[in-house]
Amino acid sequence: MSGDPPHPPPHMYYPPAGQHLPPSPGQGYPQGFAPPAYNPTGGYYMPPTPAQAAYPPPCTPAAGFYPGPAAGAYPPPQVGPLPVGYFPPGGPPHGPFPPQGGPHSGTFPAYGGPHPPGPHPGAFPPGPHPGNKHVDVESDDSDPSGFALYSKEDKHPLSVKFTNKAGKKVKLFWINKRGRRKRKGNIKEGQSKTVDTYETHVFMAFNRKLSREPLPINGSPVFYVFPHKHGDKHVEVEIKKPSGSSFNSLKSEAHVTVPVEVKFVNRAKCPVQLEWINPQGRRETKKHLAKGRCWRTTSWEGHYWVCTDPKKDGNFFALNYGLHYRVQKTRGARERVVITAGSNISGSSSSSSSSSD
Repeated sequence: MSGDPPHPPPHMYYPPAGQHLPPSPGQGYPQGFAPPAYNPTGGYYMPPTPAQAAYPPPCTPAAGFYPGPAAGAYPPPQVGPLPVGYFPPGGPPHGPFPPQGGPHSGTFPAYGGPHPPGPHPGAFPPGPHPGNKHVDVESDDSDPSGFALYSKEDKHPLSVKFTNKAGKKVKLFWINKRGRRKRKGNIKEGQSKTVDTYETHVFMAFNRKLSREPLPINGSPVFYVFPHKHGDKHVEVEIKKPSGSSFNSLKSEAHVTVPVEVKFVNRAKCPVQLEWINPQGRRETKKHLAKGRCWRTTSWEGHYWVCTDPKKDGNFFALNYGLHYRVQKTRGARERVVITAGSNISGSSSSSSSSSD
């Protein structure tokens, strides 16, 4: 039966190799037909019957007859090692990701961070900067009768150690909340004096034999008390004699990182001209400011400003009682620089600092 498993043929069922089975008695092979030789290793090969021959032979479609996968859908077999970069390396890349430091080639800027270092052609580096909005606002002086310099508040106590390196005995003054000088004593050459005070308070030092203007305290004729680092409770500063060099030797720092909003207040009795000193030492006019007007702008820590008479070149006005103003960032929202008459300025190069507005 067709469902029965095959059984091995009986002994002597197949003739020896090269022989054929004899025909049954009374029968013979059809003319022209003889069984093929028996191959003990492969068995008989019987030619297909007409019915079997009617079926088409197996067919392999021509190339492109059946569409294969899209190019790249299945990678071709890889012979040999994979090429370098075929798979990304394991683990994070070396160093911080993305690299910090600003929009340089191959890096991502840290959003909201400071501007990248590098020289800038003007007082304000060109282009938008995330988190740093340029300010350019002019307004009236909100309190023209107010004090140009004064100590603002008594919130954060701080001690300041003043060391005299001016070469002569100096007189130390504190400017109170009404803008009046209060003497804090004398400091002999090479000696120091510690004063308990508060952040935002103002100090000045004098020696009329050395200079008609205030002596520089940490490089500024007007010293505003602020900690060097946030949280500091003690500050040490030095009082020196004026350098005597001209502001023509001043140059703004080329590599700037800290933007500072500055408010210039014109308390002079005439229009003034505000000039920025670029990193090459050249003066660039940035603003004409009328009497009683204020100008808020964005500058950078380490940049220098001077104020001149627009009608008389060489006639300078004081910026916080200094011949020039060096931008310095404090904890205030903006720095306040008061412009006053320059009659007391006689070639001194002392720099001024600013109060926080």
